[in-house]
Amino acid sequence: MVSTVSQVIRVTHLDVVDLIRRTTASGKSQRINLHPDVDDPLHEMVICHLGNHIPRPHRHPDKAVSLTTLVGDAELYIYDDKGRPFESYSLDRGMQSIVRIPPGIWYAQKVLTNHWVFIETLRGPWKTEHTEWM
Repeated sequence: MVSTVSQVIRVTHLDVVDLIRRTTASGKSQRINLHPDVDDPLHEMVICHLGNHIPRPHRHPDKAVSLTTLVGDAELYIYDDKGRPFESYSLDRGMQSIVRIPPGIWYAQKVLTNHWVFIETLRGPWKTEHTEWM
């Protein structure tokens, strides 16, 4: 995946197939980090969630997040401050496969297919306090 000469990172179809296999075998979400470490200023991750995965609503108060679907389908729910969903977006390989969630917006995704593979991009560095959970 990483060139030893240029440090170019390439994720191939075979890497995605292996990610799906690892996720299925573990029963938990798995990821491929494209950034070198938690202190990197840009975090890009190829993530696989299993079907019916629904994380608790969460937000990043000072960071926007982009989600780009690669495989499968999911529904993105946007919540108000009391935990009530008020908008939803289809996240599939079709017309609405890329979304950008502004800082401070509560959201969660529900996986609609056997697995959903997507790219999540947000500003680093990663710190626990940069994510708030409902």
